[in-house]
Amino acid sequence: MKLSERLKVVTDGISKWYEGKVLPRAIDVVCGSAAFGRLRRDLTKDLSGTVLEVGFGSGTNAAFITEAVTTYLAVEPSIEALRLGANKRNLPSKVLLVAGDGVALPIASRSVDYIIFSFVLCSVETPVAMVAECHRVLKTGGRLAFIEHGRSNSKGMAKVQVALDPIERVVAGNCRLSRRPYDYVGEDLWLCEDSGESYLGASSPWSFIYRARYQKR
Repeated sequence: MKLSERLKVVTDGISKWYEGKVLPRAIDVVCGSAAFGRLRRDLTKDLSGTVLEVGFGSGTNAAFITEAVTTYLAVEPSIEALRLGANKRNLPSKVLLVAGDGVALPIASRSVDYIIFSFVLCSVETPVAMVAECHRVLKTGGRLAFIEHGRSNSKGMAKVQVALDPIERVVAGNCRLSRRPYDYVGEDLWLCEDSGESYLGASSPWSFIYRARYQKR
């Protein structure tokens, strides 16, 4: 085997280990911090019936769900993240862990009352396809809500985010800092009920937050 081929085997192995073991734990710590608590409470405040979370991660939103939720379908592609979530003491029994991808949800069409996701659209390769899947599985009149980070409304900061994107994709699981989450939710299929964006704390490439709530047309 050539030296270049050996190096590729080694780097591929390190990358797989990092993305499979290290990154889910890092995301669990960062996204589970108290700084996001207010956002997560707001995201989950109106949930009821059958709820689907796309990109469940390690379950940082599940701690906020109320008795109005009868079933909570938690879809997540990372087995390590699901394992971390399953081991949390405060995970409600109504949470059903499902290994799956947001762009091909293993959920029946028109079977869900509410869908949420948080800090997911930044890393999905085809965000339009993921939002289309959400539309498919929601009942008519069902709701979609999210919190995401993304492109700042400051031109200077947005340029910094674009410049950082290649590094961010490598170290943060394909994450992009420069995406605008609203761009992936078409007005022909969704009615926007509430939205807003602002920095969470001090301004930085990582702290510009989008929130929105939609109804399926």
